[in-house]
Amino acid sequence: MREQPAVSFSIKRRLIRLERELQSMETKVKNAKSSGSLYGIDSKLPIVKAVLVLEDRSFFRHYGFDWKSIFRAIKRFFKGRGFGGASTIDQQVVRIISERYERTISRKLKETIKAVLLNARVSKQCILLYYLNNSYFGYRLVGVEATSKHIFGSAARELDRDQACFVASLLPLPLPKKVYVSLLSDCAKPVTPEEVISISQKFSPRWADRVNYRYRHARASIDRKIEYPRD
Repeated sequence: MREQPAVSFSIKRRLIRLERELQSMETKVKNAKSSGSLYGIDSKLPIVKAVLVLEDRSFFRHYGFDWKSIFRAIKRFFKGRGFGGASTIDQQVVRIISERYERTISRKLKETIKAVLLNARVSKQCILLYYLNNSYFGYRLVGVEATSKHIFGSAARELDRDQACFVASLLPLPLPKKVYVSLLSDCAKPVTPEEVISISQKFSPRWADRVNYRYRHARASIDRKIEYPRD
């Protein structure tokens, strides 16, 4: 009897491992809909609109991968603003769950494949809700709920337009520890994003300038047309 080629066994083993990873991701993402004040997520909420505008305007149109985001990232690179923003929200969810952050082509390729496959298993609303509830916004701040309450003393769904734009701006620029600690004091409790930025200038001026740029961009772009859920 002829032996089965080793390469076939290797491929089968990888497919089994991939299926297990996808099942685990599916379970975690589906469970996200039962947690947080954003249960029954409303795509018209300021925090949702701000995140979509800054992170993935085509989120509800693509299936986990977006060519336009890559072209935008290349454009950013040639403008001297760094190479970022190429990942869809779906890909970022895969990254959060897998806890793989190394900057390699192999990791990016696997992440893209898993994001596309995840789209075939769960709804866009569940993916978005998981992202909002589990993204890192800064020191000791995981999810929009904890972030909104710590900075503005409000639930995520109660954030106004400007507050939502500021919180969304933290996704690629997490709140530094020194700024987090300063906001614990009642006397330093801000009521506007501008006050947060002003306080931040004392501790992390470079971060304050960068997040201020993102914040102003979000405010100017939040009313851009977004195609909402297809399902």
